[in-house]
Order: sequence, then C-alpha cells, then structure tokens
Amino acid sequence: MKEQYKLTKRNISQRDIINEISGLSPFEKRLSELLKSNLDKRAFQLAKKRLGNIKRARDKVNTIRNFNYKNTPRKSHYYNRLQMYQDYVNEKSRQVQEEMKTQTYEESKITLENFKKWLEDTTEIFK
Repeated sequence: MKEQYKLTKRNISQRDIINEISGLSPFEKRLSELLKSNLDKRAFQLAKKRLGNIKRARDKVNTIRNFNYKNTPRKSHYYNRLQMYQDYVNEKSRQVQEEMKTQTYEESKITLENFKKWLEDTTEIFK
C-alpha cells in the first residue's frame, strides 16, 4: 500500500503560489464556467470523468468554487441600487432644506409633511 504524506503549511503555501502564478488549466477554466452558470451536476460529471474518482472530483469542484468566490467583486447589484437610492434621498432632502429656508413656519411644516410622504412613496419604488 502506498504511503500517504501529510500536507504541511509549507506545501500548501507552495501550491497556492504555483496556482496563482500559472493560473487555471483549460479543464479548470471549463469547470469554473460551468459553476458560474449554475451547472453543478455537469461540473461534477466532467471532473469525475477527468479525475477518475468522485472524491477527487468533489475536492476539485470545491476548490474551483472557492476560487470563483474569492475572485468575484463584493459590490452587488443590491448595493449599487441602495447607494443610488441614498444619493437620491440626500439630494431631495437638501433641496427641501433650501426651500424651507425661504418659507414661513406654517409653509415649512407643509413642505416637511410632503417630503415625508414623498420619502414613503420612494421607499416603495426602490424595494
């Protein structure tokens, strides 16, 4: 029986450096594309066919999945939309404040109530 060796921190760091410099092989790039398009079953089949063992295939797919996760930008569509909404509300509130400076107390109360109503309406739109 073949003797197995343990992965040390040094070996792991060496492998990481080599993978970082050399990049992904064509087979790994294909797996990456399959995982990005949510074809997990197809990715497992391809990995098993290439690597010959389901355990090796599972490990390879998980490493590629982690690689994809690390290399995706963190700002999502939701974040951009939220930022856009906050900018929109800040601009509108600045306009209302400028308008209220020139108004009397009663007029500014009405303006403030209108702004609150507008704010409620826009939160419904941006959800």
